[in-house]
Amino acid sequence: MSASPRVAAALRSPHSRVYLVGTSDALGLGLYLAITPLYLSQVIGLPVAAVGAVLAVAGVTSLVGAVPIGAFADRVGPRRALVVLFCARALAFLGLAVAADVGSATVILAAAGLLNRGIGPIVQSVVVPADESPTADQARSIRALARLRALRNAGIAAGGLPAALAVSIGVATGYRVVLGAAALTFAVAAVLSSRMPRDGSAPRRTPRLAALRNPHFAAVTAVYGLLTLPALMLSIGLPLWIVARTDAPGWSVGLVQVLNTLLVVLLQVRASRGTERFRRARLLVLGSGVVAALGALLVPVGARPAGAVTAVVVVIVAVLLLTASEIGATAGTMAIALDRMPAEGRAVALATFNLGFGVATVVGPPLITAAVAAGSTGWTSMAGLFLVSGLLVLPMRPRAGGDGR
Repeated sequence: MSASPRVAAALRSPHSRVYLVGTSDALGLGLYLAITPLYLSQVIGLPVAAVGAVLAVAGVTSLVGAVPIGAFADRVGPRRALVVLFCARALAFLGLAVAADVGSATVILAAAGLLNRGIGPIVQSVVVPADESPTADQARSIRALARLRALRNAGIAAGGLPAALAVSIGVATGYRVVLGAAALTFAVAAVLSSRMPRDGSAPRRTPRLAALRNPHFAAVTAVYGLLTLPALMLSIGLPLWIVARTDAPGWSVGLVQVLNTLLVVLLQVRASRGTERFRRARLLVLGSGVVAALGALLVPVGARPAGAVTAVVVVIVAVLLLTASEIGATAGTMAIALDRMPAEGRAVALATFNLGFGVATVVGPPLITAAVAAGSTGWTSMAGLFLVSGLLVLPMRPRAGGDGR
């Protein structure tokens, strides 16, 4: 099935409005991710090192805000929470678009960061029934979450296109218009959220750390974070390696992102099929660690003096392997997390699970850049880490009454 029929099928599903909310959110996020570093540098006037520091502040606040925002959603209901949060996010990005100095931009980005990590899990929680049993509804939830993931990747990629146009024009107004467009997409998401079906479950107060007190849920969250690193290797490590250590042409850097995005959009839903069976989910996670390790070991083969053709071939194969790891790890760990998710507090639990990804995005970049700088030794070390991360899933078992096949 091509991408277009997949999207059409998603929009005909009972969760179509949720998918529209997720896509609108992803478009805005794509605009933000693509334009903000250059906006801070070219318009606000920050040096490159300071840009990293400001973005790090936003990253830290996103980790701080994720679980409390999930608790807020469990308390008032996901629909009401999303309307409030998307409106606040739209206002924050409008403020960023008109920011005039470093101080105001930093404060606004920190405020936006508080919202960035918490909204996605609330959207996810809408497609996970509160009374989900280990058998009846889990396959449906896994499929819906995979569609959200695929639409999110497509939306983020599409959001980068207007940002690229603004950068090519190179005037301050263009950057500000893109940030204003991001604010508009979040406002649209707020309107769409208000039209979602009401959640049938009664709002309730959930302990914020309840999910982490479950050792099985905490373990799969940690594995998810570790197996997020291959995806970060694609976005950070491989492009740096291509430019610094290979004779591959410059366009191969763009090829990495295009190929990765297409594969995730086309294959994420398919990879999730059958993962309601615990054994299949566990095997996917194990295989993801092995495949990522192979990809990391392959990358140094394309280094100078291997030549441009060899380098491009190595890059393509490495992207295929690392993307397969990303897809499999996401599908497998999410299925295991659903199997071990606490009965109450869906938004808090999903926010906690997504902290695995959030922590990886903070710890991963310096780890990956250090590995790239170390050359073959660094890639071999990362391969070892990926392999061990996959092996950590072996002791995991389904909960009592779950589908252990």
